[in-house]
Amino acid sequence: MRRFVDIIVASMALAALSPLLAVIMLAVFISSPGTPFYGGWRAGKDGRQFSMWKFQSMIDGAAKMGLITGKRDPRVTQLGRILRKAKLDELPQFFNLLLGDMTLVGPRAGIARDRRAVYAQPTCSTRGQARRYRKGTTG
Repeated sequence: MRRFVDIIVASMALAALSPLLAVIMLAVFISSPGTPFYGGWRAGKDGRQFSMWKFQSMIDGAAKMGLITGKRDPRVTQLGRILRKAKLDELPQFFNLLLGDMTLVGPRAGIARDRRAVYAQPTCSTRGQARRYRKGTTG
């Protein structure tokens, strides 16, 4: 039932938001070099790695300069600041919902590094418990 709800919600959201997604994609493509999407590797259920999609909001190669971003991080583009403030950079995660990598509500997906996950804010009492659940877009 949960998977069915994820598919329905993601399909409806992507259909309704497709004009906005197209405008954002074009704006990111014009404003910065490279692809309009960023696929960051995350650790999902049982440590399985998947690519979590977002709109590109940082300069190309920013991940090599560090994983943690601050309030005035110089790697964030001008358009990226707007997208991040409004949380619009997260909209492509609805594709992750359709693929089954994530669920609508669940713990935050940790950054995958060397087959381990770095959990910024585990929502379960222990990291071991957090690994047993599919990661959520709202986590």
